[in-house]
Amino acid sequence: MIELRNITKTFNLENKSIHAVNNLTLTIPEGSIFGVIGESGAGKSTLVRCINLLERPSTGEVVHHDVDLMRLKPDELLKVRKKIGMIFQQFNLFTSRTVYENVAFPLKGMKKEEVQKKVVELLTLVGIEEKINAYPSQLSGGQKQRVAIARALANDPDVLLCDEATSALDPQTTQQILSLLSDLNRKLGITIILITHEMAVIKAICTHVAVMDGGNLVETGNVVDVFSDPKHPTTQSFVKSTHQAERFIELLRNPQGTFKISPQDDILRIDFVGSQTADPLISHISRRYQVDTNIVYANIDIIQDVPLGTLVVILSGSVDGRTSAIEALRSSVKVEVISHG
Repeated sequence: MIELRNITKTFNLENKSIHAVNNLTLTIPEGSIFGVIGESGAGKSTLVRCINLLERPSTGEVVHHDVDLMRLKPDELLKVRKKIGMIFQQFNLFTSRTVYENVAFPLKGMKKEEVQKKVVELLTLVGIEEKINAYPSQLSGGQKQRVAIARALANDPDVLLCDEATSALDPQTTQQILSLLSDLNRKLGITIILITHEMAVIKAICTHVAVMDGGNLVETGNVVDVFSDPKHPTTQSFVKSTHQAERFIELLRNPQGTFKISPQDDILRIDFVGSQTADPLISHISRRYQVDTNIVYANIDIIQDVPLGTLVVILSGSVDGRTSAIEALRSSVKVEVISHG
């Protein structure tokens, strides 16, 4: 649906050029929930604004349904933009207008009866129809974002851009909004592009992810593939932030810590994907190679209906037994030897 081809966005500030986005090429499949993640200043918000030309790229092509938006005349671009909805971190509602009036704002030119029907349908869709006559000051943050989503859907867009849409919300409300976006993707078939700095948000609903660092695209792919085998150090850091395995490894490395490690012990991190999580590998190596396996950390996530598991274990036994056990594990799953003793 959307192709970004060699996109560069340069800002000139005080005789200094800043490349917010640097020669980036990306394809966003139709119907996907596509996450773009990066630390503050990585260029992700600039990138999402390039998709609808709120920020016009310095060079490159922005192709939407085989049409390069960079070549369109202003009136032609306006028509395309109506099919690209957008929601923001701070909601951007009109404070002096009711919920009804905020959602009706993009529907100018329609008959009053048609507008009323459409607004009620949208507010019902996002689960906030009872607040139709309320003002933004009377709403919680989650309710405001629901209104903003309803307004963004007013022109029946095929793309919804979400720029840090959950960053101003508490964790429980964040989960509710993410569930709503996932439902809208499923019910409407709308493509959602989600900008965030939190890998937990990507893990919750995205089908694909692009990782940005310093204006560059450093990794992209299916979410399951990226989570199970991150390649770039930036991606690895984001993935590690979603669970506590690294914290347990640090505890194991501390000689004064809770766990006492013998010089004859190995510390392993074991990662499982899909059906591997159901295999009795630990009991198998314990019986066959006469090793003791102490599981000090275990976690299983479900991402896009695929289980991803992580174990941190202390392996005890003879040198030959531990070596053979590690080789056997590596024939089936990903194993990292953290330390020998």
